[in-house]
Amino acid sequence: MTSYNKPHLTYQQQLELLKYRGLVVKDEQFAIIKLQHISYYRLSYECKGKISKKSIPKNFLEEIQKELSRIDKPLIKKIENFISKYPLFSVLVTFVFSTVVNLFSNWLWEFIK
Repeated sequence: MTSYNKPHLTYQQQLELLKYRGLVVKDEQFAIIKLQHISYYRLSYECKGKISKKSIPKNFLEEIQKELSRIDKPLIKKIENFISKYPLFSVLVTFVFSTVVNLFSNWLWEFIK
């Protein structure tokens, strides 16, 4: 039988450990409830391959939000308005585009073989 020397951590201590390792927590109470249902060890096992050993900078999410806010929103609104105004034309354009991409990919596949 294997013995473990790691001490048991309370949910609050588990949350503090996750925060120390780079997790950004906005609602600590919600995070503790989730830890009670999921457990720290299951969560860390599931994320092991997805998160590198390096910690994520604390302002990482804020930087992403800044970059996303720089997207030209009027252009997106124009596209949304066009789609809502001409839905059948939008479906036709999507169909034609997907067909062309499909034909090109089939041709490319045959060419590569």
